[in-house]
Amino acid sequence: MFDAASAPSSWTVPSVASMLTGALPHQLGMVGSHWNPRASGHDQARIPSAATTLAERLLRGGYRTYAVTSNAHLTANRGFGRGFAFYANVDFGAAASV
Repeated sequence: MFDAASAPSSWTVPSVASMLTGALPHQLGMVGSHWNPRASGHDQARIPSAATTLAERLLRGGYRTYAVTSNAHLTANRGFGRGFAFYANVDFGAAASV
């Protein structure tokens, strides 16, 4: 339990990107969300290729890296799967199915 906690952003995508890279959202260029009617959902920023993720560091260090997420915004094509030997996104699946 924490007496006080804070997140680097008010929404999931830049907050998780910060957890995976150790960089703040503004350093990653992830400070906005723009609705794109031709895309499914928000056309959100990607984790920059220059930013190294924790999973990439662990994989290079010989660790097995696997991830399963139940947030449809945290897709591999936005960089969230980088460094994971296995990455599954189950959309907005219930905990029981994950």
